[in-house]
Amino acid sequence: MKNEITKLETVPTSIEDMKEVLQELWSEVDPTDWRYLTERLTCKLEDVIASKGMATVY
Repeated sequence: MKNEITKLETVPTSIEDMKEVLQELWSEVDPTDWRYLTERLTCKLEDVIASKGMATVY
């Protein structure tokens, strides 16, 4: 989102402007883009648990 905000023609200057911009950007997020990331997170968590908190390949 930070990258998208920097691409805007006008940068939000107030908290209300920032909230509005963030809501607009959030509404454009496609949930299927997050599915891959959350599935990978599950695998990473399993590896950390298996290694008892020690280093993993991630």
